[in-house]
Amino acid sequence: MCNYTIPVNNYKPNDLIKFCNYYELINSNTEKSLDILDSDGKCIFHSNHIKWKRENDFYRFLFILIEIYLIKKEEVDLNGVCFISKTENTSISYLQDLFPCNLHGAVFWEDIDMHNQIISYEVNLEYCNFKSDVFFENCTFESRVIFSNIDFRCETSGTFEFKGCKFNASVDFCNNRIQGSLSIQDCHFLEQFIFLDNRLLDDGLFEVTSTFEDYTIFGNLDITSTLVNFCDCHFNGETVFSNNKIQPEQQFILGPLTVKRTLLFSGKDNNRIFHGYTRFQIDLERIEGKITFQNVNLSNIDEKDRREIIQLQSTGKIIIERGCIKYRLQTPEKKIDIKENNQALIDEITRTYSNFFTVHTGWNLGVEVVERNSNIFTFFYFSDENISEDFFFDLLTSTSKELLSGFINFENYLNKSKGKSYFINGLNGIISLMTISFRASMLIAIGEWKQKDTNALINSINPIGNSLSTEDFHQKLSEINVQQNIQKLITNNKLNFINIHQVNQNGDKSIYIEKNINTSDT
Repeated sequence: MCNYTIPVNNYKPNDLIKFCNYYELINSNTEKSLDILDSDGKCIFHSNHIKWKRENDFYRFLFILIEIYLIKKEEVDLNGVCFISKTENTSISYLQDLFPCNLHGAVFWEDIDMHNQIISYEVNLEYCNFKSDVFFENCTFESRVIFSNIDFRCETSGTFEFKGCKFNASVDFCNNRIQGSLSIQDCHFLEQFIFLDNRLLDDGLFEVTSTFEDYTIFGNLDITSTLVNFCDCHFNGETVFSNNKIQPEQQFILGPLTVKRTLLFSGKDNNRIFHGYTRFQIDLERIEGKITFQNVNLSNIDEKDRREIIQLQSTGKIIIERGCIKYRLQTPEKKIDIKENNQALIDEITRTYSNFFTVHTGWNLGVEVVERNSNIFTFFYFSDENISEDFFFDLLTSTSKELLSGFINFENYLNKSKGKSYFINGLNGIISLMTISFRASMLIAIGEWKQKDTNALINSINPIGNSLSTEDFHQKLSEINVQQNIQKLITNNKLNFINIHQVNQNGDKSIYIEKNINTSDT
């Protein structure tokens, strides 16, 4: 008797272990007396000894077994059968005859090469193992197709390919292990396509150039293939790329894509997709719907493509949501609690800091506001400079300290001038600092600026921490004598203002300045 045991899903200790009974079926329903076993104690159906199976006429006995099941009007159960080709050095060409059967756990030891077939039966290849190349070309699948929990692993790098096929019902391609290349070329999927929890391993390629009419998802993929290429795909239904892991050393190529409804790229805080070098070409004329990015790392997209994606937000066809990393270097979002009337000052100081950083370090720094409402102002700083993240954050720390120092003592900052060029470059920042500090001090004087607002001001130019005492800083702001500071700078020939105006606005005293700037080396 064959020692093959039929696997049981979710096996429990008291479950009955089922052994192979194929010889019993054949012997009791024919005049044959089949009892041959291979050296491992397995029958001709479950043996993996290819030469021995072929010598003992596996193919003929296989269809005798199938015919017995059909005569008995029972499901053809080919659980765990190891399939080989009819003759040596050819491919398995009879797969279409097996699709009505239960192929759970079957093993295909030689190439599968299926061309120009119309398959009306449901195709269910759950838990099957493929030891050689698989090709489906110009085939039409009329019913549901299930490729789940399969293991595709060749002795040398293999190919699992669908080319020019049409799928009229849903397709499930889930929980698979593909060691080699997977190609889905010029296929047409009329109903939903579910591609989840697959592992694509080794130095193969993962290529998709097909049309998807219904809901489509590529999710929870673990990919170490050399190249992932989604080129010239047509996504006509809702489409999702979710929480996929592509190793940083791999290349990911997307586009141009046709999008008729929605295309979503979604990651998580601990897995912002687009991990390595990514090309993402967009042809706006092919985007009838919208492309949305959630929790993704756009900074790994080729610079030209990324800039175009960011610019195309203005069309409404590209949506970049909160949590995305748009730039090569980016601080966490900073949420400032401050009432709406004082938010303009926070907005101004962040832009002043951005310019100050650029002037004093030589590296570019931008600021992006992501939310503002009656009580909240949220933003982050960013840079696309080719510097390390550690160096970037060190620069943020040092420049924020220098700016805060100049915020209180303008004269001291100007006295540190290292020549005309340094002075001119820093002058706009100093004028902005003066304006901001004067406005804050005046708001303190009329009761419209509190210590919590000063805390918000400090935090807005210190994006990675705060070691400055808010109480001390607020006190210094409240002690600023606006007119005295201006006059002192004029006297020292640092600034020359045409007029200092005292105006009365809504009953509150305010100051505005018309300025004419003279500069000189110190």
